[in-house]
Amino acid sequence: MSALSKTVRKFVFDRFLEYSRPPVLEEIMARFELDRVAAFGVLKELHDSHLLVLLAGSQRILMAHPFSSIASPFGVFVSNKKYFANCAWDAIAFHVMLGEDTTVDSFCHHCAEKIKIQLSKNKIVSSKPKEPIIFIGVPASKWWENVVNTCSNNMIFFSSKRDQEEWQEKHPGQTGKTLSIDQAIKLSIPLYQYKMKLDYARPTKDELNIYMNSMGLKGDFWKL
Repeated sequence: MSALSKTVRKFVFDRFLEYSRPPVLEEIMARFELDRVAAFGVLKELHDSHLLVLLAGSQRILMAHPFSSIASPFGVFVSNKKYFANCAWDAIAFHVMLGEDTTVDSFCHHCAEKIKIQLSKNKIVSSKPKEPIIFIGVPASKWWENVVNTCSNNMIFFSSKRDQEEWQEKHPGQTGKTLSIDQAIKLSIPLYQYKMKLDYARPTKDELNIYMNSMGLKGDFWKL
C-alpha cells in the first residue's frame, strides 16, 4: 500500500474517532490536495483492500470497521462519545481497538431486550442480561462477498442462548455459530488492536486461520 493510502486510511479513522462520522470525499481532497479522481482512487484502493467499505453507487464511506457512518442497533460509548458499530462483533471490537473503558448499548435481535455490556482491560466488567451471545450467520469465507449483509443481518446479539434458539425455530433455514463476549474480545485482537496506527496492516488469511484455530474456532465454518 502506498504512503498516501496509509495516510488517508488513518485520516478516515481519526475523523471517525473525533466526530463519529467519516470525512466526505471533498474533505479528503482538501486535506491531501488531490483532485476528485485521485481522491476517490485512494478510497477505492482502501475499499478493495477491505480497509473500509464504500456505499454502493456512491463516493461515500459507509464503514471503516468497527465504525459505521449510519445509525445501527449497535451503539458504543467511549469517553462520553457515542459511536455506531456495524455489527455485534464490531461493537465489542471498539474496546480492543481503543483500549479504553467501553459501554456497548445494543438490543437482542429476537426480542429487542436492551443489552448493556461494560468492558475494561479486555474483560467484561458488567453485563445485562448476564450472558448475551453473538450469532454469526455467514461462514468466514463468505464474510466479504456481501459485507453489508454480513454485518447488518448476520453478526447480531441475542440476550441468551434460549433467545437465539427461539429465533432459529422461527427461521429454520438460518444456520450459524455463536460467540461468547469473551471469545469476541479475543477474536478482535489481531484484526483491531492496531487499527488506529498509521502502519496498520490486515493479518493474512493464513494468520487469522491459525489464530482462530488456537481459539478452538475450527472447521469449515471458520476457515477464511
